[in-house]
Amino acid sequence: MIALLLLALGLALADEPAPAPEPVAEPAPAPAPEPAAAAAPAPAPKAPPAPPWQRKHWGWGGVPALNYNSDEGFGFGLLASIYRYDGTTNPYKLSFTFLFFMTTRSVHSHRIDMDWVDVGGTPLRLQARIQLKATNTANFCGYGWDVSCDPAVAEQAADTQGLTGTAREDFIRHYYYARWLRPNGYLLARYRISTGKPKIELFAGWRGEEFLSRFWKDPGPYPGSLYDTTVGAEDGFLSVVQVGAMMDKRDNEPAPRRGYWNEVSLRAAPKFLGSAWQYVGFNGTFRFYAPLVPKNGILTLASRTVLDGFWGDANVHEFSQVGGSQVYNFGGGAEAGRGIRLRRFIGRAKAMEQLELRYAFVRFRVVKANTEITALAFLDSLVAAAEWNDLGPAFAHPAFGEGIGFRFAFNENFIIRADVGFSAVENWSPGIYIDVDHLF
Repeated sequence: MIALLLLALGLALADEPAPAPEPVAEPAPAPAPEPAAAAAPAPAPKAPPAPPWQRKHWGWGGVPALNYNSDEGFGFGLLASIYRYDGTTNPYKLSFTFLFFMTTRSVHSHRIDMDWVDVGGTPLRLQARIQLKATNTANFCGYGWDVSCDPAVAEQAADTQGLTGTAREDFIRHYYYARWLRPNGYLLARYRISTGKPKIELFAGWRGEEFLSRFWKDPGPYPGSLYDTTVGAEDGFLSVVQVGAMMDKRDNEPAPRRGYWNEVSLRAAPKFLGSAWQYVGFNGTFRFYAPLVPKNGILTLASRTVLDGFWGDANVHEFSQVGGSQVYNFGGGAEAGRGIRLRRFIGRAKAMEQLELRYAFVRFRVVKANTEITALAFLDSLVAAAEWNDLGPAFAHPAFGEGIGFRFAFNENFIIRADVGFSAVENWSPGIYIDVDHLF
């Protein structure tokens, strides 16, 4: 109201005639005004920070290493990495990763990893690892598809030896266990021959391990255990060379929604490279990702098919390994057979099909990080043949593990997974797995 009154008063005064001016002396000319100072330029808007790999510096990071699974217990330790950036190489030029890790079930895994990208300005990538692994709770139920892990068999063996009291309880508890130390390492060279879609790489590598049937100061297998009576001590050095090729058309490597990632490889453990065991083997791994809702990619069907086998002689741990660019435990556990005890089904010939239906139902931001929660249902099916002539019955008796899980993804790069699996071969006892990264 006051403003409106002042405006009306101003308009009224402007309409009144002005009085005639009185004659006055001519004023002296005013000095010329000084030129106005130039206005300061507006500050330019700040550019968003460049990704770390577009800078030239060293970087580092470290987090507690924590996980849990029903086979190895609660895991704890420290994971730390050092990175070198050169301004052009994505995600980094050179990295070193250090892990100190153990579990409540006496599983140790301590390692140093190196990853060197585009060595010497070429499409060559070098990856290396030095590692010490140890366990005194490695499952061993025998070879092939028809192992039972029946506690009654362990009890009968204890009665045969006339054991009583604490000695009997310890014998039964360790009957299906093996213990070993495995200092090991590998060197893998990957050469990129195509950067388009799909990306094509050739790879070649070597891995070696000193296999010791003991656990720190405790020598040999558990006396009278299944491993002791059927296999015995297997001390020796294993030396394996491998060559292969892979095709990668994933839309996002850490958390793919569409595309595929397939590879084939051959491996051999020859005497002339110092191996105590000799064998030749192969691996084919085929991963596919199909979006069921193409527009937003919230529903994805993911599949991993694995065919793996070897001919010749190998230690018991190699019977449980799957080769290729990723070497991991087969026959049950967090990586290959959720809901089935780790390494239950092992053999010369192995096959696996894993299916996951992934539903990304929540997306939001936490401290400027895109966050996504995915629910999934999975089915893992396994086939293991002790010998090649046992392949028919093995395929006729696959083992299944099924369950549900969640994925928590931050910026689609760092992923925490949590799964619960069940299997009829384990009397539907739940297996719980908490770790990082997608399985495939």
